[in-house]
Amino acid sequence: MMPPVAGPVLERTAPTAPGRSPPSDAFPLSPMQEGMLFHHLSDRRRGVDVEQIVLTLREPLDLDRFRMAWEQVARRHGTLRLAIQWWDTPRPVQWIRPETRVDMVVEDWRHRSPEGREADLAAFLAEHGRAVGKPLYG
Repeated sequence: MMPPVAGPVLERTAPTAPGRSPPSDAFPLSPMQEGMLFHHLSDRRRGVDVEQIVLTLREPLDLDRFRMAWEQVARRHGTLRLAIQWWDTPRPVQWIRPETRVDMVVEDWRHRSPEGREADLAAFLAEHGRAVGKPLYG
């Protein structure tokens, strides 16, 4: 693990993250993270360096348990609570938030035709800044 960033960076980082708990620990980005941040900031397309998967669930899903499971995963793995700040600091810094909320949007598309689902999925992904590429299934 990288060493914590000293005083001035940490002091300038905490107040500029409105609505979030101040970082208890901040450290510099790795070279890979700096490269990913550079591409994120220089490419106007959304979703640069974002992996996506689309799944079809064929069995009933208990949404409350599914959400609780993801919240447990986020609590257990700090990298899923990572925050990065590049503004108002001499160099970008990151920290692990003490907690985070897992937001989910649930849509039931069972009533749509298979063709309609494909078209609606393409429109949904385009609207949310993701591209529909080669299917990862079948």
